[in-house]
Amino acid sequence: MSDSGSFTGNKKAGPDFSVVFISTDFPSIDGLHRSQLLEPAADLSHQGYDVSWIAAIPILSYLKFLLLRNDGIRQLQERCARSGIRFHFLLTPITNGGLLSFPVRRLVLRWIAGRVLSILKLQKGRKTIIHGRSYYATQLGLEIKSKAGPEYFVRVSFDMRSIFPEEIPLTRGFVGHLLFGFAKQWEHELLRSADLSFLPLEYARDRIQKESGVPVTYAPIYGLGREADWSVAFERRWESRHVGYAGSVGDWNDASLLIEMLHSVPDTSPKLATPAHARFAQMDCRTYRYEEMADFYDSLLALVIPGRLADDSYFVSFKMRCNFFSTKAAEALSRGVPLIVSSHLTELAEFVRRHHCGMVYDPKQHGMVGRDGESLRSKSAWAALTEGAAKVGVQFTRANVLDRYLAAWRGTIER
Repeated sequence: MSDSGSFTGNKKAGPDFSVVFISTDFPSIDGLHRSQLLEPAADLSHQGYDVSWIAAIPILSYLKFLLLRNDGIRQLQERCARSGIRFHFLLTPITNGGLLSFPVRRLVLRWIAGRVLSILKLQKGRKTIIHGRSYYATQLGLEIKSKAGPEYFVRVSFDMRSIFPEEIPLTRGFVGHLLFGFAKQWEHELLRSADLSFLPLEYARDRIQKESGVPVTYAPIYGLGREADWSVAFERRWESRHVGYAGSVGDWNDASLLIEMLHSVPDTSPKLATPAHARFAQMDCRTYRYEEMADFYDSLLALVIPGRLADDSYFVSFKMRCNFFSTKAAEALSRGVPLIVSSHLTELAEFVRRHHCGMVYDPKQHGMVGRDGESLRSKSAWAALTEGAAKVGVQFTRANVLDRYLAAWRGTIER
């Protein structure tokens, strides 16, 4: 596999704009930065687009990086250089969370925007998309556009990923109401100011459109590629019968529920792509490099997405209902792997039901919804679910997701 991954899209004839990705946390060559930023940027560069990545790093994060003597930035710079991505980082005095209460945030952002403009050296007449990977990044992108002025053709897209929930006013009293109002006002301002906004969840998209009156574009989460000769090796999957899990365990994926769901399919064995954990001592558990994840998914009969059990926290409930469509689910579907999804993850569970690409697990009943032991052991039933996953998973492949972004970016440029 090449450095830019297994991208199989057709090279565009004459890319007509540049793309600048902006991130505002510490950049990494692994994790979500790798799968959701570096790989899309590399795929764009592979198609001939002029691509930059501006990482605005909070000073405290950078100091931690220096203390730990981490060489991640150097590795990232080398990888970006190999992929034709112009990578630059600069230090900022504010963080994503701190932006909400920083009294002179606009002045600071304008100062940072000026520094970014000196790095980018925009050309008059050259169209540029600035793609904000968070709320703070989008705010910075809007300041760059404003500072550049109308003589430079800049459009800003807002990759929301999720929307603000109502937890703050419910748990923080009067102060919470003030903070929540500020946060939602900021969210709506970004939506109105950005030239284009994206969300990967239909429920959240419908809700925020009704709240703000601003249209939001649906874009699936970036999954993995499919090689030209790729096909589902179902017989191999059925013979090994691994039920898998990928990702971290803790805040949004409960270990106890995960273990319960991993053992919910008879005559299978767990296979986990996650750091070592005491609860998984007797299981096949190790970390995989990004380049190895396609083979990992191709070895699975199904992938478990547990989420968190519902509790008294409105925030958890909101997250599971409205803001959760797992990156790992998108990756697995892009490789034709059925999902086993907790019923608390309402949008993902409904997606699985609608497209017949997996099963829904009810934690209250400790079993699969509408499935008996015989169907869980049925080869033909699993073959049908795998076929459904491979069919619907096309929309999550790298080439198709990137084409959606490109079509939306072209649309906003041509308006």
